[in-house]
Amino acid sequence: MVLAEFKGNVCRQNDRGQTHFETATKKTYCAFCFRHDVQLKVCQRCMTAKYCGKKCQKLHWEKHKYTCNGTGQRNAIEVPLPTDEQVMVSRAYPGLEPTGPDYAPPPPRDGSLFIVKIQTLEAGFYQNITDMSGFVSDEQDPNKARLLIYDRSRHVNFFAKSKPQIYHLIMECGMLGKSMTLTKKLYCWAAFKDAKTLRIFTHEFPQAKPW
Repeated sequence: MVLAEFKGNVCRQNDRGQTHFETATKKTYCAFCFRHDVQLKVCQRCMTAKYCGKKCQKLHWEKHKYTCNGTGQRNAIEVPLPTDEQVMVSRAYPGLEPTGPDYAPPPPRDGSLFIVKIQTLEAGFYQNITDMSGFVSDEQDPNKARLLIYDRSRHVNFFAKSKPQIYHLIMECGMLGKSMTLTKKLYCWAAFKDAKTLRIFTHEFPQAKPW
């Protein structure tokens, strides 16, 4: 017979209501020289390895190249951009800061990271359906649901469809919207792969934004 008897608290400072994870204070180092006292730049292929400069990145490439492409494919979801760019006018919902070209610069087109907000659409909202019992919609199907993707400047502002990986990610990790609906939202890092493709990164998330 095995007894589930408590022997002691092995979690650091948990007995005082404070739990400290080592990863929370761990410094980020250059992947080649391990320098950490300068601002590091991320590898734009995989968006995971970081370097103090181009010299270290070039010297580390022979070793990094074996994991770079695989890591980049695993950590990023590519979403096709609309053919016509439409910048939405500024708008704000109660409790949120406004968005639009007057409130933020356009996102960088050089492959650098920027933040996008990805939001689900509430099934039945536009049909003015008040009784949702038994109601079925494509917005509830991960393989068909539309997702609204935009940055604060609204230069990136479009609907994506049939992206179940992103849909499941939002439903699992996202937060409820503030407009008294059942929509969920998630802030993600993104970067332009080219003029036709946006990459959404899923290995880490930025801090939630008030817009």
